[in-house]
Amino acid sequence: MKKIVGAVLMMVTSSTVCVAAEPGKHCPNSVGNLEKAKVRIPGYTSGRVVVGKGRAYFYTAPDDRCRMKQVFVISGDQLDAYFDVPGWTEVTYWTGKAGEVSGWIPNSRLAETGTGMAPNYEKQ
Repeated sequence: MKKIVGAVLMMVTSSTVCVAAEPGKHCPNSVGNLEKAKVRIPGYTSGRVVVGKGRAYFYTAPDDRCRMKQVFVISGDQLDAYFDVPGWTEVTYWTGKAGEVSGWIPNSRLAETGTGMAPNYEKQ
């Protein structure tokens, strides 16, 4: 069964200030030229699965200082990916009850599933 923990589930975008970062840590309001660095992931290859042991935390920006408190997925959970930057992927996890959670997860915790949320029109 898929699980996600968090007092409040929220949708986060790359322009969001990292208000949920761990206490005592600084998270930048913006991360350089993030919008220019983002590479769009085609919808037909957007499927990702969480790999590795332990919790894979969501981040409000692709920066280790921006970890969201108690918002994570676990190995085997399925996600939809939207953008890549070096070392990070912007994803959404669709929860059963609360809707969705979006943010960044390190690439090392994700594997491509070979599926996606959209058809591949390039093959037709």
